[in-house]
Amino acid sequence: PLPGPEARSAVLRQLLHSQATGGGPGGAVGLKGDDMGKIVRATEGYSASDLTAMCKEAAMGPLRELGPAALARVSASGLRPINLSDFNHALGVIKPSTDMTALKAYDAWTASFGSQ
Repeated sequence: PLPGPEARSAVLRQLLHSQATGGGPGGAVGLKGDDMGKIVRATEGYSASDLTAMCKEAAMGPLRELGPAALARVSASGLRPINLSDFNHALGVIKPSTDMTALKAYDAWTASFGSQ
């Protein structure tokens, strides 16, 4: 089964942990208030692999803003934190890889013929 809201939250927090501890004084993740909750709700149907790809895409946001010339001169601590708009962009690029219709068919087959 795909991760539920609590599991998605745990996966996201784990994926972002190194970013949050590796940045400047506030860390490299600038999520505020219910931003994590918004991301968790928006990722319904995402697998852990999908979440990983989405986080990687979001982490590219601050790098893409700089452009190639500035990117060669800036240090990691000079990058702005990853924020909710980076995740919103990533959600537009990274879609769930699991077909929910197929998943329901597998669940129905397992209920009828499989063991649990």
